[in-house]
Amino acid sequence: MAGRVGFGLGFDAGPGVGSNSGGINGLFGALADIRFWLTERLVLLPSFRLSVSQTETSLPAEDPEAPPKVYESSYQLFAPSLQAAYAVYRGDRTRFSLAGGASVGYSKSVDAQVPDPAFGVGPKVTEQEILAFNLLAGFHIEQFLTRRMSLVAGVAAPLFAFSSIQTSDEPTSTTISSDLSTTRLYGLFVLYTD
Repeated sequence: MAGRVGFGLGFDAGPGVGSNSGGINGLFGALADIRFWLTERLVLLPSFRLSVSQTETSLPAEDPEAPPKVYESSYQLFAPSLQAAYAVYRGDRTRFSLAGGASVGYSKSVDAQVPDPAFGVGPKVTEQEILAFNLLAGFHIEQFLTRRMSLVAGVAAPLFAFSSIQTSDEPTSTTISSDLSTTRLYGLFVLYTD
């Protein structure tokens, strides 16, 4: 494996927006990574996570004559990371690795009540922007289908998170936390170059 390079595409899933982790946790996201095998057991894993969602919710109004209240929500996440992993088990086609590293994430969420001028309902918008730095730990299993193709399933948990949070016009707040409830599961399909 030493000197080989693989390119992976897949998905990740987690518990949604975590309050203690600074919100850098969309429910589902796309994941891309590169796997640089430095030795037979040591691999460098730069990766990129992207999550985007848009929802609309309609709730009945208190006044039966009024139209229902309509709320729109959007969420975007951009989170690159760099991890190193060590293969503690190396079989003919299977590798089990322990990993650790860091990630930086930026997320923006917007919640808005759609205005209805006929009933005097104005727009109500709440925006939240979060910049977070996380120290990650996890593990993954890589199963080789052929010499050039593999499937990866893994877990990544933020052991430490430092977040800066800006909500609408409120003052910026910072948090330092450790919240394992925001652990993420991921799966990748990897193609190797040689």
